[in-house]
Formats: sequence, C-alpha cells, structure tokens
Amino acid sequence: MHIQTSRRMNDLLLVSGLIGLLILSIILDFIRRAMIDQVESFGDQQRMLFILPLMQLLLMLAVLGLIWVALSSAGYNRWVTIIYLVVGLLILYALGLLSALPFPDALYVLTLNLSLDSYLFQAGGAAAALGLLSLLFWKEEKAITTDVEI
Repeated sequence: MHIQTSRRMNDLLLVSGLIGLLILSIILDFIRRAMIDQVESFGDQQRMLFILPLMQLLLMLAVLGLIWVALSSAGYNRWVTIIYLVVGLLILYALGLLSALPFPDALYVLTLNLSLDSYLFQAGGAAAALGLLSLLFWKEEKAITTDVEI
C-alpha cells in the first residue's frame, strides 16, 4: 500500500474512532439513566454497584484503544489532532457555555447529556487530552526515500 494512502486510512480510522467513542459514551449514559430510573429494591442498587464500574471500564478501554491506534500508526495528519482537541474542548466547556451564553431553548436539553458525571463528559476529556498530547509531542513527517540500485 502506498504511504500516503496508509496515512489517509489512519486519519480516517482515528476520526471514526472518535465518533465511535462519543456514540459509545452516549449509549452508556442512556443505559445508566435507564437503570437509575428503574431502581426499586436494594438488590437493584447492589447490581448497579457492579455494572456502573464495568461500563466505566468499557469506556476507558475504548479510549486506550484509540491511544494505541494513534501511537502505533504510521503517521497521521495534524488536522486529526486538532479535531480531537476542538471536539474534546467543546464537550468539556459546553455546559459552561450553555449556562453563560444565550442560546435557543432547544439546546438546553443537552445539559442532561453534558453533566459533569456523564460518560460523554469523560470521553470529551479523554479526546481533549489525546489531542493536546498529540500536539505537544508532534513529530514532523519525514520523507521516505529508497535507495535502490538497478
């Protein structure tokens, strides 16, 4: 496979991984809210004490998978790290922006998903951290030359 095609595939994989991470966190938040709404007995509460940390572990394993893909890839574009940083910071500061700036009332429904204890908030923090670390430790792409004598 050509080097440029390989890097574009890595870019696509990392951006789709971020989208997948955000979708996973939204699904886990939905499941958690449904479980909390349906708690009726002490046994249900005990089950939640084991299921909620497992959901947290699943989210962090997805984040570690993204970190592994980013570190082991052949290289990726700087735009990928900027996308990670911007999306992560928007998620982290969205609750503050929604409470400080005048937005349409329909956007205030998002505050339920962007609370400080939600999985989406944690995924946004992980995305911002990965984007920031990728920008700090950026390596310049080197031109690959092959010296072949014929």
